[in-house]
Amino acid sequence: MYGQNAIAINEFLDKRWSAPNPDPFIPEPTVGKVLLKARGMFKEDYWYWICVGALLGFSVLFNICFIIALTFLNPLGDSKSVIVEEDDNKKSGKQSSNGQLQMRGIEMSTSSTAPSFQGIDMAMKNTPDNSIISAPTRRGMAAIPALVTCF
Repeated sequence: MYGQNAIAINEFLDKRWSAPNPDPFIPEPTVGKVLLKARGMFKEDYWYWICVGALLGFSVLFNICFIIALTFLNPLGDSKSVIVEEDDNKKSGKQSSNGQLQMRGIEMSTSSTAPSFQGIDMAMKNTPDNSIISAPTRRGMAAIPALVTCF
């Protein structure tokens, strides 16, 4: 409401709306003040600054309350972390052949209400920056069951 009032006061108290009021039944001196009164808004100039101050004050107040709530309140659900273990080649210091695309499935733990799925972790090792890797064909995708479900 404060924003709408500030915009309306700024507009209808301008010189464009300062024509004399032709309607004798509404006791306002200008057309702009008649329109503001007809819509139930404030008619004085100082209300513009009160509305702008209220908007800024509420913005700061709600941001502070949001920060405090995020700091001190617990999350609504369980916070579960997914820890990815390194594969055996990486632990033993062995590297795969150049330009190979390595994929491994990561089983995600979910709650009983959510359907389970298998995530895919992809890593490009020893490939030059300007190389192009083509997408697998349909026949090649049959070898990778996790990708078939994605398409």
